Amino acid sequence: MAPQRRMTRQVQIGLSHSEKAKRLSSTGFYEEALKELNIALRAFETENRDGLWDDAIAGVLNNAGFVYIFMGNYQGAEDTFRSAIGLKERLGDKKSLAATLAGLADAYRGQCRFDDAASALQEALDAAVAIKDDSMAKTLTASLDALERTRCDMPDANYKKADFDELYVPKAGADVSARLAYVKIKVKAPDELTVEADIGFPYQMQDLEDAEAPHFPAIVLLFPKGVESVLEGSGVTDEEENPVSFNASAFDGLLYGPGSYCRGGPQPLPLCKQYLYTFGAGHVLGWHIGANGWYHVEASLRVNLDAGLRLYICMPFGSVKLRSAAVAIDRPSAWGAVLLTAGNFLQGRSLETAKLPHVPHKSLYEGPAKAKIKSEAGTTMKYGVLCLEMIK
Repeated sequence: MAPQRRMTRQVQIGLSHSEKAKRLSSTGFYEEALKELNIALRAFETENRDGLWDDAIAGVLNNAGFVYIFMGNYQGAEDTFRSAIGLKERLGDKKSLAATLAGLADAYRGQCRFDDAASALQEALDAAVAIKDDSMAKTLTASLDALERTRCDMPDANYKKADFDELYVPKAGADVSARLAYVKIKVKAPDELTVEADIGFPYQMQDLEDAEAPHFPAIVLLFPKGVESVLEGSGVTDEEENPVSFNASAFDGLLYGPGSYCRGGPQPLPLCKQYLYTFGAGHVLGWHIGANGWYHVEASLRVNLDAGLRLYICMPFGSVKLRSAAVAIDRPSAWGAVLLTAGNFLQGRSLETAKLPHVPHKSLYEGPAKAKIKSEAGTTMKYGVLCLEMIK
């Protein structure tokens, strides 16, 4: 005769603390929930002679695994789910096993072990199909889709566009080494600004293009949010001074560097993923970039300079080597100080737009305004941002 389960004091403790853990977890008190689950686990293990309470222990482990997921402790989640799977395989409950395999896939996803996550989800899907649970099979199929979107930095299936501009630079830009041989910024009173640059791609072995972006967004001119500017003229010529196919468009929002995780991508972010971005209002200059091409870029803008100037010249390439930079000021006496700084795009696991839109790493000039300012210091930027700040 098989032994029967009895509602002992320890079992009551296990059930009580399991329920308390669920309430704590649902309100975000994850560490407290884990403490309750550990008490429940010890209580059930005390009474688990001959595997009588294997199902309860597996349930506690399963819940703990998801709490670890919520906390971002993906290794802890993996270890806990594996322990639960061992028990559930013995119990033969395929539906419960499939749910735990889905949790294990989440743990793998958080560690960027995407192939392992896909295998776990496929095993769970096979179990759901075997027991003809169509609802679970549909959910697991959606999870497989979300996993692939995570792997490829794509938006979630239910992604909703924001009410501001968002531009994702094609991933090919991450492998590009650009040479910024010369950049000159002219500040003309009262509200005129011109930018000239000679930029080349000497190590680019093939044309740099994307099916969705025939004009590669090579230079983006940004001002702080709320600063209005008008692009009055722009153009690009190659090294033989021939015009090249070119596009200029207004922009006001977030510019994402190549390889950035999508703002609307499946959450939470895996450990290996992050946002690569800058932000502001201005203009995107794009053109067809040919193999080993060199280009001269010109842009003239009107912008209100009454409150000073902060211009960001953004070049979303994996490496940008600057050789020479210059600033020409028509009326230097109208200005107090000038700062010219080289920096990089922001990187992180959250989008923060309340701070500066770049990470400064080298000062090229800091001092009084002069009619002509030139820096030959040179520097190499990763996803480069050249910032000119002029203070009244």
